[in-house]
Amino acid sequence: MLVLFGGLAACVPTTPEPKPARPDLSTCTSNATHDLVGTPVSLVNTSQLAATVRILPPNGVATMDYNPARLNIETDANGTITRVTCG
Repeated sequence: MLVLFGGLAACVPTTPEPKPARPDLSTCTSNATHDLVGTPVSLVNTSQLAATVRILPPNGVATMDYNPARLNIETDANGTITRVTCG
């Protein structure tokens, strides 16, 4: 009798697991990435953070144009993230 129930359980359709939502890269997500502060920038996959990511080392040169979709990641001399902002 137990074998019969075990066999029937295999016939029950299962629902597929939902796929993880793709991040919206059209807007900056500095609030969501604030927890990156203190992380080595080399360990961060920047392609999933924003459409445009700019990594700024100390004393680095950057343009002054404002891009609301751009994520700015500032690092210290060791490559550790010190600040994350939009623009």
